[in-house]
Amino acid sequence: MKAWADFRAAATCALVVFGCVVASLAFTTEADRLAALWPANAAMLAFVLRNPTRRTDLLMVSAWTANLAANLTIELAPLRAVTLATANCAEVAICVELLRRLGGPTLDLTRLRHLKALALAAVSAPMVSGAVAAVALHLLDGAPVLSSFVHWWATDGLGLLVLTPAFLLLSPRRLGRMWRPELRRGSLGLALLLALALAVVFGQSRYPLGVLAPVVLMLIAFQRGVTGAALGLLATAVVGSAATMHGVGLLAGVETQTEQVLVLQTYLAVTVAGALPVAVSMAQRRRLERSLTSARAAAERSERRYRLVADHSTDVITHLDVSGRATFISPSSAALIGRPPEGLIGTVTLDLVHPEDVQRVRGAFLALLDPAAPVRAIECRLRHADGRWIWIEAKPTAVRGPDGRVSGYVDVVRDVSARKAAEAELAEAKLQAEAAAAAKSDFLATMSHELRTPLTSIIGFSGLLAGSERLGEGESRHVERIRVASEALLGVVNDVLDFSRLEAGAVELDPQPFQLSALVGETVGLVAQQAEAKGLSLEAGIEPADAVLVGDAPRLRQVLLNFLANAVKFTARGGVRVTAEVRPAGPARARLKVSVRDTGIGVAPDKLDQLFDRFVQADGSISRRFGGTGLGLAISRRLVDIMGGEIGVDSRPGEGSTFWFEVGLPLADATARPVAAAVAPLSTARVLMVDDNAANRELGRALLEAAGLEVDTACDGVEAVEAVKAQAYAVVLMDVHMPEMDGMDATRAIRSLGPRFASLPIVALTANVLPEAVARCGEAGMDDHVGKPIIPAQLYAALGRWLPAEAA
Repeated sequence: MKAWADFRAAATCALVVFGCVVASLAFTTEADRLAALWPANAAMLAFVLRNPTRRTDLLMVSAWTANLAANLTIELAPLRAVTLATANCAEVAICVELLRRLGGPTLDLTRLRHLKALALAAVSAPMVSGAVAAVALHLLDGAPVLSSFVHWWATDGLGLLVLTPAFLLLSPRRLGRMWRPELRRGSLGLALLLALALAVVFGQSRYPLGVLAPVVLMLIAFQRGVTGAALGLLATAVVGSAATMHGVGLLAGVETQTEQVLVLQTYLAVTVAGALPVAVSMAQRRRLERSLTSARAAAERSERRYRLVADHSTDVITHLDVSGRATFISPSSAALIGRPPEGLIGTVTLDLVHPEDVQRVRGAFLALLDPAAPVRAIECRLRHADGRWIWIEAKPTAVRGPDGRVSGYVDVVRDVSARKAAEAELAEAKLQAEAAAAAKSDFLATMSHELRTPLTSIIGFSGLLAGSERLGEGESRHVERIRVASEALLGVVNDVLDFSRLEAGAVELDPQPFQLSALVGETVGLVAQQAEAKGLSLEAGIEPADAVLVGDAPRLRQVLLNFLANAVKFTARGGVRVTAEVRPAGPARARLKVSVRDTGIGVAPDKLDQLFDRFVQADGSISRRFGGTGLGLAISRRLVDIMGGEIGVDSRPGEGSTFWFEVGLPLADATARPVAAAVAPLSTARVLMVDDNAANRELGRALLEAAGLEVDTACDGVEAVEAVKAQAYAVVLMDVHMPEMDGMDATRAIRSLGPRFASLPIVALTANVLPEAVARCGEAGMDDHVGKPIIPAQLYAALGRWLPAEAA
């Protein structure tokens, strides 16, 4: 399709150029056969300019071929024919290049700049082609160089200047504009007037009325613009050339035909110089009028829209001069501050601002003097007409004049009193929530301390009694019941505290290398006695057995222990099996899946989804038969979620259950693998135990002396400081909550005694095990922490870490 369009354009161009060359013979002088007005080049130029740039070469080739064919048709010598065709095409090529460089890819003769470009091209291009043609004709035929050059330059230049606009503007669309119903009668009248003028000028030679045609052309240029002027000039050139050729009209009195042509060319040049610039100026004027009309209409529309927005906006739109006086205020000011616009025009708006906000508002406006200053919202208080203060948000912007200086300000103001009230309520609610959270933490800490303190004695002394060989079978059974009940109560306390910390997001993981077999073995050992008492088998399978991972081992142990404790609790016959499997999951990472399968009572399918919710058990009878808070699995799920893992259960009533969890963990480096350290028995060292509870002091003494240590005690922080001054101790076991001076202050006082006491190991021995309490112990200068109730193994492990080597 594109190729066919290109061929059609080239063929049309060739036919028109061929016809113009042949037709120009009618305007040829008998002497030197140079046309008085050369239309072929104008037609060729118009064709090239009206077509896409990509067709330029094709059109030039087709025009050159047509020009050569026409020259040969009128029986010019071949070499002369080639020379003239080449000179004409070179002339057009120069015109095209000049016009595209000076006017752009599209020539618009309604613009003065483009008309000047055409005039320059029409003058300069024929100079070059005329010089080449004159020299060539002289060499071929001996023609005079100067006269040939002048005739070529004048004929081609005038043809380009007169005929190119007509060829470019001749289109059905443009002609249709001139013959619109409202313009048809005027256009016809102008055409008849031009015809009459041309008849008078070129139809008789008695009266020299040559000025009539230019006057009529000027009128046509005023009335019908460039298109009318171009058509009128074309008609004038055709009629004038025909009349001159036949020896009639204005130029009949000129002696030779050559002189007649030169005079005609001068006449046409003057006519063109008068008509086309006037037409272009009128076109530009009309264009400016349309632009001005359009701009005025746009301004009116913008003003109407602005007025519409200003009159209906709930925000107040204001304009202030540089002194801050209001020059315009939208009607919504009445709703905002109870004052109509007419009562505010001319006032200084700062006079309405709360005294405490004036400096801040003034500073915001002064900052706008800097052109680079961003637009920022200002919140301040304004006085309402009824005397109250309202909160508003303003967004002022600077208005700058042509010199860049600030000439005023435009401000948009809105009422934000409701938002400020909501913010105040939100702040108050936040304070209340923080106070409630603090009260909750204090309550948990207090309850933890108050519950753990008596449990310390119960669990501790029952443990000592259980180790006594003087108890009978019945007494041993009673002591075991006390121990089991107190440990169950401790489990409830721990579950409540753990869940509260998980809900508050206060649990942070502490990844460390751990050996999987050790973690599983130690956890299984914690429930082995219970399983044995019920006659249950307890098995563990680990694959691979030597796997060493990096993770929070205590938290993993807590989840596994919850699974195992539940499995033992809810299984009456059969057994429990733990399976731990490690699978590769990428470079230096693995997936750990731990499952606990039992042969217990199982869970109904409709209850499975609720098992991991807080305070939920399979049904109410479970709690009555087996006890428990229903928090263990909820805590396990939260812990696994924090680790980025998954947790679940598979169960059938009467057949048992399989609880499992899976987490992704890094594999430990060889250098990071845990190394089990042998703990030597404790002996001979002297330690100080500080506690305000006599039962705790007695229990602590018993446990410490059982390990071979010498023990001194103190009732509060004051006694502890004095004891440390008087006696050298290997370790100080420090309670926190005590009268007179608590453990925190006592630790600080000991650290301040001098360099010798800076390295004295002080271990917190407290019933407050919340993380923030442990952190405060460290901040006070304590080295370690052992929670109450006292677990002998944990106490001995802590002492082993801090006792001197010769005492351990």
